[in-house]
Formats: sequence, structure tokens, C-alpha cells
Amino acid sequence: MPASTWEDSYYGTLGVGLNASSHEIREARRGIRRICPEKESRSEEDAMFFRQVKTASKCLLNKQRREIYDYSCNNNGTELQMKWQRKADKSKRRREQSEERLKELQKVNPLAQKSTTKRERRQMNDRRSKHNQRLRPSS
Repeated sequence: MPASTWEDSYYGTLGVGLNASSHEIREARRGIRRICPEKESRSEEDAMFFRQVKTASKCLLNKQRREIYDYSCNNNGTELQMKWQRKADKSKRRREQSEERLKELQKVNPLAQKSTTKRERRQMNDRRSKHNQRLRPSS
């Protein structure tokens, strides 16, 4: 959920600027933890605040999550949602295409399996070429 003001944002929770480095975010989190180090002595409000601090620092320390959070605060997240949706659609199309290719291969060769790496594909091609060489009559 986008924050309406700086105080409501994750940056305000930690007390850091919008351009804060990961080191500054960690230092702010440690400083807040020093305020009330013992979990047993915390009130319910303190416990909720520390959960917010943990969530804020976890989000802001991860580059990808921070980018998403910043976009959602500035643009209501519409640009970023569209970007991620396009990426998801593209990967889904690729996956469907590879599954279709595998089905076509299995029609020709029922023992065909999905190759996951270039190395495995290279090994399969080497085996096929060696096998084909053995089958060819030498002239």
C-alpha cells in the first residue's frame, strides 16, 4: 500500500532519506533496536512498531523490492505493474513454446526429454552424431 507522506513511508519508519544507502538503513535499524533490546519488556505498541521496522528494512535492503516500493509510492504502481506483467507474460509464452516443442519432439521420438542446459543439449547432439556415424556404411 503506497504511503501518502514521508512519515508514513518505510523511509520515515526508519528515519532515513529517500537516497539512503544499505549501510545507512542497517545502521538506522540497529539504532532503533538499541532503544528497547529486550523482547519481554516490550508493550504491544512497541512490538508492532518493531515489526514495521523489520518489514521496512527488509523491503528497502532488497533492490528489487525497493524499486517496486518506490514506484508504487510515486506512480500508484501502475507503470511497474505493467512492466512486471509484461515480463510474466513473456516468460509464460516462452514456457508454453518450449512445452510445445517438447511435445513435437516426443511425437517423433517418444524417449525425448526436455533438455535444461546447453551442456546437456550438446551431449545429446554428440551422442546422436556418433550413433549416426556408426549406422552409416563406410565406403
